[in-house]
Parts: sequence; structure tokens; C-alpha cells
Amino acid sequence: MALELLKESGPDQARAPFLRLRQRVFDYGDAALSSPQRRFLMREMLKLFPDPGVAQMLAAEDLAARRLEAGPLLSRDPVLRPSGLPGVWQFASTHGRLVALYQSEALQAGCARAFHRNC
Repeated sequence: MALELLKESGPDQARAPFLRLRQRVFDYGDAALSSPQRRFLMREMLKLFPDPGVAQMLAAEDLAARRLEAGPLLSRDPVLRPSGLPGVWQFASTHGRLVALYQSEALQAGCARAFHRNC
């Protein structure tokens, strides 16, 4: 709300608080900020200050939330496998604590780049 008021009354003064909020929202070590709160703040930030970094992180957060809503992970093995969401693949870390999600298009593009780079 403070950013909204600052943007209307003094847009030049809003940039510094925006950057502090951005830094806090991107700090995943901050356990006080839940995923729904983080996504809400990102959406509000984007309304006020279009920022490609915030938009990209929000898309990743939304994808992770959709994956969680789809149910428990079928496997925590470090193997690339379908995630249960259409067009999304998962790869778990060695101990299964982290799971990377890849959209099919991005995965295909990355494989194509790697193939062309090594040929």
C-alpha cells in the first residue's frame, strides 16, 4: 500500500522501497514469507512496476503451486520424469529435498542448444 501511495504522490521516491521489497520477496531464506504471500506481493509489485525478474519468478512460483496442488510427488529419485502436470517435467535433487520443474518447451530448447553446441 505504501508503494501505491508513493507511486501516485512521488514516483521517484517509490523506486527504493520497491527494490527493498523485491529483495525481500526474492529472499527464500525468509521463512516468515509463505508462498501465497510471496505470490500476492509479486502480483501487486507487477501492477505498480513492470519488472521482468519479478514476472519470471512469479511464473515459477505459480508453476510450483500448481505442482503442489496436483498431489504428492510420485518419486523423489534424481531422474527426469513427468510431473503430473501436462507439459511439465520434474527432476529431484539427490536427496529429494529440491525438485526442479521444467516446461517441455524449455527442456526441448535446452536439449537442442546442447546438441548443437556439442556437434
